[in-house]
Amino acid sequence: MASFFFAGEGPESRQHNGARDRRRHPSTCPSASVFLANTMIGEMGKEDGDGAYTLSGIPNGKYDLTISRAGYKVKKIPIEVNGEERALDILLVPRTLMSKEEVIKPNSALYHKLVRYFIRSFIGETENAKKSEIINLFDIEFRPNEDGKTFTASSQKPIVVMNVALGYFIRCSLEEFEVDLKDRYSLLDGLLESRVQPGPLWFGELPPKDKAQVRLWKKERIRAYNGSIIHFMRSLKAGTLFKNDFMIYKYDSVHVGINGNPRTSTEFVNKNGKEEYEYYPVSEKEVLDLDKPFSSSLKIVYSREAPESILLPGSMHAVGPQQTVIQFLAPGIAIRENGYYENPWNYSIIGYMGWSQYIADLLPLEYPLNLKSEK
Repeated sequence: MASFFFAGEGPESRQHNGARDRRRHPSTCPSASVFLANTMIGEMGKEDGDGAYTLSGIPNGKYDLTISRAGYKVKKIPIEVNGEERALDILLVPRTLMSKEEVIKPNSALYHKLVRYFIRSFIGETENAKKSEIINLFDIEFRPNEDGKTFTASSQKPIVVMNVALGYFIRCSLEEFEVDLKDRYSLLDGLLESRVQPGPLWFGELPPKDKAQVRLWKKERIRAYNGSIIHFMRSLKAGTLFKNDFMIYKYDSVHVGINGNPRTSTEFVNKNGKEEYEYYPVSEKEVLDLDKPFSSSLKIVYSREAPESILLPGSMHAVGPQQTVIQFLAPGIAIRENGYYENPWNYSIIGYMGWSQYIADLLPLEYPLNLKSEK
């Protein structure tokens, strides 16, 4: 069990006191959402009394404890759970309200275009995305960035996604999410953008209509998990990559094919009969070695399932095994047993695993470790 106490700045302290005084005389902060990011563990707008919250039944591992409340900045704190009870006092800081003058007007042509691009970048374009919907889409505001080419999407309220494909509803704290109107297929090399999560997520179970839907969700969750980044990270940590049908290689160049996957080994090695790109098998131990932090690009091949057929320009489809490239923006990788990996912003995920970073294809971090519905 883990117990947490949260204190927030009340209206009076904000109005009459400076920063130091506000920290000295915080008021309690009821009705906050307190959860472990990207899990089903947490409380939405509940409290044990006087701004105290208790989370229990947490499997051992590392998590991002997240606290959000309307009018305050989202607070995210990495915590280690090892079975011991602990208490934390946390101060929430008021969120600066943005000017409404810069907001793109709803019902304008630009607004509707931004909504389409946001949905593509946020929910995705996979089969699961077709069965997912943002319930409160019009709570999202768009503002132009200084570069004149990109826009920032934000919302004062959590965004709620209903994912009928996997049987979850998902709440997402959307403080800043960049929307780029560029055509991502304009480069001949295809999909070069990396997939990243937009903010702390909390998962809840949707009620099934019948037993058939329970069976379908179980099947689709397994399919979403197999070959995902969390599946890979857990297998790498446990030393079970080969057992779980993963193969890993390192190489000195990355070239991504137009189908969104790295090119096949033949395409990598042979061009006009010449060896141009080389890759070499690498061991799990070498990738995880903290004394010599791994920094090469890592090629991952998952052979248990074929890629989902995603229609691309020119009626091209993904072919071959699921392939991914992880580019290390900073050397080294640290993974915990539950699949949590440190500093996710240090890795650019290109290729098939990148698709699993969309909201529509994400699963709770604890899946399938302790979900009763999967047993």
